Amino acid sequence: ALAETTGMKMQAVVEEAVAEYERKVFWERTNARYDELREDREEWTGISDERDGESGALRDASG
Repeated sequence: ALAETTGMKMQAVVEEAVAEYERKVFWERTNARYDELREDREEWTGISDERDGESGALRDASG
């Protein structure tokens, strides 16, 4: 039904669905890991400090 509705070949529909699912799983796992890190105050402070250190470099690169 999706192939007919979209006008795409079934193979393309399946490939697109798999790619979308892979993105979904990637971001779910990434978000879950960040949630775990936020619960560990020491780890989260380290990440925040690292980001603060990098932010100056990003400003310099942008002009």
